[in-house]
Amino acid sequence: MRKRSQTSPARVSLKELAARLNTSVCTVSKALRNQPKVSEAMRAKVLALADELGYEPNLAASSMARRHFRVAWIYPEAWPSYHLPLLRGGIHRAEVLRDFNLSVTPRDFHNFSDVNDCINAVKKAQDDGFDAMVVCPGTFATADQNKLSDFLSGLDCQVIQLGGNEIPPQSRICNVRQHSLLTGQMAGNLAAMLLPEGGSAGIIIGSMALDDHCNKVKGFSEMLNSKQSCRFAGYVEAFDVPEKAAGAVSNLLKKSPELAVLYVATENIHGVLSHLESCNLLGRIKIIGTGTSDDVNNGLRNGCIQFAIDEKPFLLGETAIDAVCRKIFLNSEVHKTFLIPSEIRIACQLDRDCSSDIISESSSRIFDEDQKNAANGFYFSASITLAILDMAKTFSLLNRQ
Repeated sequence: MRKRSQTSPARVSLKELAARLNTSVCTVSKALRNQPKVSEAMRAKVLALADELGYEPNLAASSMARRHFRVAWIYPEAWPSYHLPLLRGGIHRAEVLRDFNLSVTPRDFHNFSDVNDCINAVKKAQDDGFDAMVVCPGTFATADQNKLSDFLSGLDCQVIQLGGNEIPPQSRICNVRQHSLLTGQMAGNLAAMLLPEGGSAGIIIGSMALDDHCNKVKGFSEMLNSKQSCRFAGYVEAFDVPEKAAGAVSNLLKKSPELAVLYVATENIHGVLSHLESCNLLGRIKIIGTGTSDDVNNGLRNGCIQFAIDEKPFLLGETAIDAVCRKIFLNSEVHKTFLIPSEIRIACQLDRDCSSDIISESSSRIFDEDQKNAANGFYFSASITLAILDMAKTFSLLNRQ
């Protein structure tokens, strides 16, 4: 709809539109909101006059008339370096969409690996009368992931699962998650750049019970195997437990002594770096880290970590709130799954203003009309990234000769 110019008169009201068309304010309001029980002829007249006069809806008045909608944000206490940016993204997006009179209330649960602890937190939020829920699962076994999905599907309110395993097609839950297969492919291409002749690359993940981690291994191994003279050393699970990270590295080194590149596919990096340092391997083995934690940022600065992959938790949090708003306020069909691509980080990016994350380009923006095209744009960008990495690999090989 056309915007009023700086020299336009005062805001045009619904009452004025109704008077000019000799109809009721209610009819005009329904026509502008595309509601039923208004003839197509009258709807066309209302829209044409509104456009001619530069009518703009009074969002403040609409917000005052709309009741307050509360969203419970259920998340584990563990790994605040990942889960707090998720939460901050959700809170920020709710603030941007404040005209919808929406608020986000954090509700944490203690045990990262106990699905019942998560379910009890959801039940408590349900008893407290929240209108919608965003649920961030922990690292649960496959059976427990299915148990959680079945439980969430039975809730009366709108539910967004942020991360976790893929949602069954018949489920009414919306799933927002990172594009983990693409993330693995990106890491595999980076590893191929770093690999010396005769070396191999391996990956440390949380648990193969999680679809995200399985997809990272798949993308990483397939990308490596598609390159000449690149070998995949395998994967080991550390179950997102810091104390198990050192043992995971040790097991991978025993399996592949020629290991030259290590992709740490979760934020469990501290134990990995400590173990490599104790074995005098820090620097000899090239590291691809995950996230934006202090350990990762410091590793990038001092050269212990060559690349990091930002899985965009802030953007994931924003997208979850967008999905809630689409369903509750616009009553529009919401995609079952939103896949958010990751971003490669290098040392020279660390000094940029982190607040730039607030200006995000989510493929699920609430006012975007074509989510599919927006998503395709992301895939295109990722394809360009992979192509550039292939070019860099080629130049690297030429320089060695």
